Amino acid sequence: MRADSQRGRDLVSPEVSRTLHAGSSGTHVDGILLDNYMRNLTDEIKSAEMLSPNPLEEVLVPEGHPGPFVVFVRSGTRNDEFYSFRVFMMSLHTYYGDMREVFRGVMRFRVQGGRLLYVVGCPLSQEFCKYNSKGYVTLTPSKQLIREVLLKVDRFEASLFEPRVRHRVHASDPAKEAELLDLV
Repeated sequence: MRADSQRGRDLVSPEVSRTLHAGSSGTHVDGILLDNYMRNLTDEIKSAEMLSPNPLEEVLVPEGHPGPFVVFVRSGTRNDEFYSFRVFMMSLHTYYGDMREVFRGVMRFRVQGGRLLYVVGCPLSQEFCKYNSKGYVTLTPSKQLIREVLLKVDRFEASLFEPRVRHRVHASDPAKEAELLDLV
């Protein structure tokens, strides 16, 4: 890169590898680490409190419960063709542009004070869907629910910016008025 195009800025690149590891071993993951992670994840999902939350509500997990919590949603592939994962990602005001964070059909969120919420896609996650033994409803978002969640996201994002409405004030100098300097 040319020095004049940097304008005095430096490039910062992460030291953590962004390589996707699909196997049980790789550059930063070995079989023992993966086995321990899977054991812990399985234990947490087994013991998690099952929820059937409404993604339109502001509070998705019950107050006064320490968690972890689990929600089962309909998802057949990592592409999230039913928008099940995205509905929760939008409701929690996280980046919902891609599905990189799905690990074996499970997404993990820290919500409302650091409590864990697991969103399990069924039948995508055959390993974890079997823990929906109580027959809780598996959420399949309708087009209407997706529209309502998108409106909720739009309202939230609009609240992050202050309105920039400009109005004209009486200009005593015609030159300022000609240069539009009378807009405040």
